[in-house]
Amino acid sequence: MIYVYTDGSWKKEKSKTSAWAFVVLQVLETDNYLPPKYEKPEKKFTYEIFYDRGTEPNSTIVRAELLALYESLIWLTDMTPFDDDIKIYIDNQSVYETFKEIKYSERTKDIVYGNSYLGGWRRNNYKKRFNEEIQNLDIIQDIELYLRDLLLGGYIITLESIRSHGKGKILYMGNERADFLAKDILDKTIEKE
Repeated sequence: MIYVYTDGSWKKEKSKTSAWAFVVLQVLETDNYLPPKYEKPEKKFTYEIFYDRGTEPNSTIVRAELLALYESLIWLTDMTPFDDDIKIYIDNQSVYETFKEIKYSERTKDIVYGNSYLGGWRRNNYKKRFNEEIQNLDIIQDIELYLRDLLLGGYIITLESIRSHGKGKILYMGNERADFLAKDILDKTIEKE
C-alpha cells in the first residue's frame, strides 16, 4: 500500500504566499522479524519515504491544500507503474469533499463521482448552485485530469479525510511530516521577502 499525505500552510498576517507539501510512504512487509528482547516473531512494516514541497505567491490556504494534492498526483503519475493501491490522506475538509468518492466503475468502465462536490459541479457545467463561480477551478480541473488518468490506468486510489494534527498515532506520522515541510518552506520564503 502506498500512503500519500498532503498539506498546505499560509500565514495571512505575514505574507500572501502559501506553501504546500506532500509525503509518500510505501509500506513493505517482512515476515519473521524478531523485535527487541526476542519477543514473539511478528511482521514488521518499513517505510520508504519521498516528499516534495513548494510555495506559490498571492495564494490562499485552500489553494495550497489543492496544490499539495495536485503535485502528489503528478509525482504518482510520473512514478507509475505501482503494484500497490494508493491511499491519499487530506486534512482540509473542503478539498476532501471536492474529490471524495471519485473512483473507477467496472460497470460503466468510466469514472464515477459519487457525492463529491466535483460531481455536482460537473453536472452543473462547473458552476456552483445559483450559477456561482468555483474558486481555484483551474487547479481543481487539473487534479481531476490526473485522478482520471490514474484511475483509468487501473490504479485503485482512495481519498481519506484525516484530522489535522492528531497526535500519537502512526496514522498521523505522514500528516505531521507534510505539515512540518509546508510550514518550514513557508517560513524560509517569508524570511526572504
